[in-house]
This record gives sequence, structure tokens and C-alpha cells, in this order.
Amino acid sequence: MTSVYFLKSKNEAAGRFQKYKAAVEKVFSNKEKAFKIKVIRTEGASEYSSRKFHRELKRSGIEWQVTVPYTSQENGVPENSNRVLVERANALIQHAGAPKSYWAEALQVTVYLNNVSLTNGIRRVDAIPHQLWLGWKPDSKPQRVWGCTGYFLIHQAKCPGKKWGPIMEKRFFIGYTHTIKQ
Repeated sequence: MTSVYFLKSKNEAAGRFQKYKAAVEKVFSNKEKAFKIKVIRTEGASEYSSRKFHRELKRSGIEWQVTVPYTSQENGVPENSNRVLVERANALIQHAGAPKSYWAEALQVTVYLNNVSLTNGIRRVDAIPHQLWLGWKPDSKPQRVWGCTGYFLIHQAKCPGKKWGPIMEKRFFIGYTHTIKQ
């Protein structure tokens, strides 16, 4: 399963890695054995070379492997996955005619669709990454086209006395929520 964390600044990398590490270890640990990340491999970007990030790795007993600069083939699978995700997100933006500033929303939807779609890249041919990771199938409701027109219902309390006025606002669909019933 793919996870993506957006950083406003590079010094947030250590905190985001802690969240990722906690989530991974929680999913894969069981009553008999605790799962621990043993190795992390990066391309040596500056967000991974901060003291805070190194302290977190050392505290957790995680080995940090750095690939040779400008040799993406050393980190082939993640590099290819990143390229495919970025290309798909770019296609969403281009198809919708959306501004490039929506790249994070497009990438988030691309990752979501990737995680809830069948894939043959894992042990089972009929595997859905979300199901393998979390143990339950995601809702198979029809997916919406990213960037399509949507309508947002205006609550009557916000427009009193407008019985015959507009009750909806035209919007632009940019993603799915995991916290509110849709």
C-alpha cells in the first residue's frame, strides 16, 4: 500500500516518518511478535539528513542506507512508483484543466485509487493493497472523475429567507475524505 505525506518544509520529515513508522508497526505487529522497521533507503536528500531524523533512526535502531547520487536504478521500485504516481496525477490535472497548484490533491487521489484498485504486483492476482494492508475491503462505491463539477448544498441556516434562492454552490471535485460519510 502506498502512503504519501506532504511537507511544508523539509524539517517536517522526521515527524512524518515517526507517524509512518507507528502506522506500519501497528498494522504488522501481532500478539506474538512486534514488527519493527529495520532499514530505510533514501536518495540522500536533505530532508533525510537532519539531526532530528538521524536521532529518530538511531533511537529506533533503524539502519539508514543512502543510494549513490543520480542513480535512481539503485532505488528502482520506489522511483518507478513515484514516477507513475506523478504521471497519473499530472494526467488528472491536465484532463480537468485545473491549475498546477492542485498537484497535492491530484496526487492524493491517485494514491487512493491505486490503493483501492486490483493489482497483480503482489502475491495474489485479485489483491487490493488496501485490503492486504488493513484487512478489510474498501467501499466499492462508484468513483468520481477528478476535477468534475459538483454541487455543495448550502445549509438553510446560512441563507435564511431565501426559500426560492439558490440552495447549492457549484464546486470542483478534488478528492475523497476518510473522516466524513459520503
